[in-house]
Amino acid sequence: MPLVVKTEDFTETAERVFVSVPLNGVHSSKADIYANDSYIKINFPPFFYETDLLHQVDTEDSEAVVGDGCVKFNLRKVEAKLWGSLKPDAGELSAEEMKTRRADAFKRDQERVEKQKKEKAIKKREEHYRLIQEQLNVERAEKAKFEQARLEEQRAAEEGIQQWKDAMASKKCVEATPVRNAERAISSKAMSNVAKADSAIFDTGKGMLFFAALSVNGDGGISAVEEETNESNTHKTSVEESIEESEDDDDIDMEAIKAKVRKEMDKLNGSKPQPRETGTINFNFTSRGLIPTSTARESEDVKWVHRINQAYEKDAKSRRDNLFDPLSVDEKNPESMNSTGMTAIFLKDKGNAFFKTGNYQGAVNAYTAALDLDPQFSSCLSNRAVCHLKLGAYNECIQDCTAALSVTNQEHEILSDRDPVAAMSAKPAHDAAQVKVFVRRAAALNLLGRVADAVKDYERAIALDPRNDELKEDLARLKEQFIV
Repeated sequence: MPLVVKTEDFTETAERVFVSVPLNGVHSSKADIYANDSYIKINFPPFFYETDLLHQVDTEDSEAVVGDGCVKFNLRKVEAKLWGSLKPDAGELSAEEMKTRRADAFKRDQERVEKQKKEKAIKKREEHYRLIQEQLNVERAEKAKFEQARLEEQRAAEEGIQQWKDAMASKKCVEATPVRNAERAISSKAMSNVAKADSAIFDTGKGMLFFAALSVNGDGGISAVEEETNESNTHKTSVEESIEESEDDDDIDMEAIKAKVRKEMDKLNGSKPQPRETGTINFNFTSRGLIPTSTARESEDVKWVHRINQAYEKDAKSRRDNLFDPLSVDEKNPESMNSTGMTAIFLKDKGNAFFKTGNYQGAVNAYTAALDLDPQFSSCLSNRAVCHLKLGAYNECIQDCTAALSVTNQEHEILSDRDPVAAMSAKPAHDAAQVKVFVRRAAALNLLGRVADAVKDYERAIALDPRNDELKEDLARLKEQFIV
């Protein structure tokens, strides 16, 4: 138990209160300070100081300074007036009124803290939105800049392309003029000569594959493009002479001649591609064997449904048989649950179920799995100690009891620091839990022959629960045994 400090230096003005509490040689780093508008507390192990203020103070405009071997409070009064004393007189408020007053002060302080958190969160969110908006503005400006540069480059490229088109159009116009003049200069007699030569050029009776295509030369005349496959050059010359001699036939269809010549030219220029080489592609098919009929498939489906139902029945039976198995599926897979805390509670409940049925080893396994997840689970430590006691593992029982006592003391100290009112409310339950652990450890010590240590544990349990007559009777029997 901490040593309570009841001395302090108190001075005041009409608007402020000054309180100085000595640390009694404890280092300032170990001082834990809490204050609200009606209550101040300092925890500096092994010492403890607390006091209820006579009137309310403004915590927003108050401060506490640690140094020079003391804690100094500078508190601003809500109502400017002299108090005359720091705290209420001894008989001014009853214990219940004092408890209610502290609870109300804690509630106001908690509301103030929550309000500050919300305001801070709102401010942080607004600042976040502002930064996002600024970032968006910067990105929009950069995007507009890039878009402007892209449009300028696009306009420059379009202007260059248009200039090139204009230049190419002018050049084509200049080059096309002589060609058009040459076409106009072609005489009907020349076309007649070409027509007369047609029968000789495409004479299939002589077995020749020859054709001539007319093109206009740069001087406005006509030149013949010829190809020969079966005839000699001499025959080609004779055909050309026959064309020159025929000049008196004027009824020639020039368009038909041009079309025919183009057709033959296309045949020569656009030679057909060689056929692709042949090849063989081999396919290997998996043998299907016997193809089942619809009736066979239906019977096979029935078999599978039957097998699945058997598997479900087997699994359900296994679950029923393993309900109290210490190594059941639920315990082998504790991580299957959503959170560590819920898993530990689940395992503790499983351990309790095993203990009720007398399956102490299963209970030990369940409690151990829970403690692997939460080593500070005091109730699991206490319950596992009972299982060890039942199984005759007395040393393990003593270890678990010692650990449970340490954890429960730590939990109560933390609760006292955070919320003294709640700690006072939880004190009976804390004492009852420690009484159980002391008795269990005393039983294990007694069975190991360490009766003196068992007597000490019983005395500690009776100090926590002085009205328990059963504990007193057990202690009396232990002392008789110790004397004997």
